[in-house]
Amino acid sequence: MAQEVHAGSLVLTGAWARAADADQRLTFAFVTIRNRGGEAERLMTASSAAAVVELREPDAAAQGGARVITEGFVIPAGGLLALEPGGAHLLLRDLQGPLALGDEIRVLLRFERAGTVVVPFRTHWH
Repeated sequence: MAQEVHAGSLVLTGAWARAADADQRLTFAFVTIRNRGGEAERLMTASSAAAVVELREPDAAAQGGARVITEGFVIPAGGLLALEPGGAHLLLRDLQGPLALGDEIRVLLRFERAGTVVVPFRTHWH
């Protein structure tokens, strides 16, 4: 079961990434972020030593079917942001190596108010 991570008024749950074979240079990561605070929060950036990380959302007109989000993702006060397959997600590209089933990749998420938090993403085949 995925670990629960807290950052300020945020609770992050269900963090996972798709496993990637040695010949794959990218994968995707997902997490649910709940904002228990009274003010909106924003996920500004994400980074990892294992890959270049981009915030992405679906866009049929964009190359690859998703566009990079430079303004961040808003998490409304009392609401949630679900990064999930087919929706907004984290793209991990230029992987430093394979991500086998059950591996863990650590991603730093930087929020506007809550600051930076390290989130462990366990790999699955979904």
